[in-house]
Amino acid sequence: MSTTTPTEIFTKINVDKSRYDQDTYWGRVVHFFNVTDPRTLLVTNSTLKGAISLLDEYKAETDEKKLQSEPKYAPEKIYQAMKLKQSSIHPDTKEPIFPAFRMSAFVPMNLLIVSGMLSARSIPSTIFWQTVNQTCNVCVNYANRNASNEVSNATLFKNYIVAVTSSVGTAIGLNEWVKRSTFQPVLKSTLLSIVPFTAVAVANVLNIGMMRREEMTQGITVWDQDGTVYGKSAVAGRMGVAQTITSRILLIAPSMIVQPILMNSLEARGILKSAMSKQLTNLAMLTVFIGLFLPLGIGIYPQISPVSATELEPQFHNITNTKGEKVNTFYFNKGL
Repeated sequence: MSTTTPTEIFTKINVDKSRYDQDTYWGRVVHFFNVTDPRTLLVTNSTLKGAISLLDEYKAETDEKKLQSEPKYAPEKIYQAMKLKQSSIHPDTKEPIFPAFRMSAFVPMNLLIVSGMLSARSIPSTIFWQTVNQTCNVCVNYANRNASNEVSNATLFKNYIVAVTSSVGTAIGLNEWVKRSTFQPVLKSTLLSIVPFTAVAVANVLNIGMMRREEMTQGITVWDQDGTVYGKSAVAGRMGVAQTITSRILLIAPSMIVQPILMNSLEARGILKSAMSKQLTNLAMLTVFIGLFLPLGIGIYPQISPVSATELEPQFHNITNTKGEKVNTFYFNKGL
């Protein structure tokens, strides 16, 4: 009598979860390396719809022989469809995110914006690039928010004004302070190089906080491991916003702090002499720093974050599920 070896046992792919272990930091990093791939931006709407349709078919199919024999259900095709969906579809609304505001567009969009902010020295150029950056941030923050609550157009506009005003004010104020200081030329040049990061960090806190204020006040949806929803938690909302702010600041820090310092060091040593060499080196460094630290930054926290029941409001402390078991851990979408 023949027996089935462990390697022959068929395991159906869970298309509702990541391919990689989200309980580990490295698993989250690999996951975000995968779904922030800029090449997913080139996929047409029809291809995206086809990928989602394939995943729905695969999930509904119960015939194991069919799942193993049909070419369209091959693991590599299912994983590719998962990649397209996870990079393009909002987990709450289930609707496609506008391509320019997806996290897969973060690297190409920020190559231009960060380069502009780092090179800005005059007040008009500082105002322009900080405004461009915060306009982009408002759109990205809204597109990748937790969608438990609707945000009015009036609120969006107010958040935009606060973010732009704070970033421009901080950047101009710090620039003028450093220029008028008595620091040594090398130190002054270095400080001027990291002023944009300080302005962006301050603006990110205000931008994300304002854009997602309803999450912190009205709460966001929480559910158990079976997907059963138990209401909204403002504590979970505040946790999600705080985690997003932390990861956003950390992912942009290397390109706006380390990169300018390295560029100043190379120029001071006479390694970069021509304008062309400076521009090419600057672009290469920005590509590496932004591309590398995007998944490293947003991978610090899982997008679907667990939280102990005792950390939430009292009404979540003694909830039991349909099996009569106490729910000790809840989950929420922190946004990106």
